Amino acid sequence: MAPVVAANVCPWCGAPGPVTPPLTCGYCGYRFSLEEARAALADGLPAFAAQPVEQVTERLRAHVGDCPYVLFDPTIPARKLRNVREVHAAHLPEHEPISAIFDHTAFGSAKDGVVVTPNRLCFKEMFRPPRMLPWRSLEPEQLREVDGCNLELLGARLYTGGQRGLAPKVLRFVLEMAHAAHLGAGADRPRDFHAARDFVFVWGDDAVLSTLRRHVGFGSDYVHYAPSIPQRMLESVRRTYGDALAPDERVLLLADATVMGSGVNGVVVTARAIYRNGIGQTPARMAWRDLEPNQVKLDGKRLLLGEVLLDEPSAVIPKLACAVEELLPLHANALAAARRERS
Repeated sequence: MAPVVAANVCPWCGAPGPVTPPLTCGYCGYRFSLEEARAALADGLPAFAAQPVEQVTERLRAHVGDCPYVLFDPTIPARKLRNVREVHAAHLPEHEPISAIFDHTAFGSAKDGVVVTPNRLCFKEMFRPPRMLPWRSLEPEQLREVDGCNLELLGARLYTGGQRGLAPKVLRFVLEMAHAAHLGAGADRPRDFHAARDFVFVWGDDAVLSTLRRHVGFGSDYVHYAPSIPQRMLESVRRTYGDALAPDERVLLLADATVMGSGVNGVVVTARAIYRNGIGQTPARMAWRDLEPNQVKLDGKRLLLGEVLLDEPSAVIPKLACAVEELLPLHANALAAARRERS
């Protein structure tokens, strides 16, 4: 059997694999090289699916018009661009162009607000951590209008400025961008690709991450998602779990239960296992492959996974339980497919 490519992501459309040589995406039909696949994994985004920055800018301008709260490429001041890239450095690649900025700061630093790029939506509320959601992962039901001025995405507020009536215009733009990303609109796609809804996602980092975000959301400051997890927290996590957390195992979610934000205590989720470390407890690991649906038991804000108890941070546990229940069949299907491939 040919080895599975480590990247496990199509560099054109961003769909998860598995992909085996010859490298052909089962979703869009694009054929690509191992180098392209590795580059897609390193950047966390598809290399070719994005619309040109000019097209994204014009899409947004068509919806919101000339608005004092929105700065468009290529006239965004260099100082604001530097501030935005510094704030969102963990999940905004240096080479990725910025189409527009919604500056929600009193003195014009642009450190708080919304950032639009061809690949993703970045946003930050005052006194809260920066967040990011790729267009391809955004689903219409995750976004709603709060009032005439602002939107809410998975529990986080998207401040679009103080102009009443702007929020519904931005909402239409965001949904249009998500739809374009899902279907590959505006790109020179292969002709034999399938519709987005026909693609069956199999087990991989992207599928797990999307499910976790959908259920747990952005409403809690102590919940962090890859690739936005602070480096100091990742280092603490790897020290805490030692060899149990493999060097090539990517931390997808960290629900921090510490007072000072060290990440030592709490819950960690990867595509291979769920980890738990509580005060006075021994660090524990539950592999997805060893977990059966009848072993998932939620009691209020306490979740039992086999013999591993998750109870902190308590506000996250019921949401995480819903994600686990959805992910278990995905993992079982992926294992079954892998066994059939080997046989």
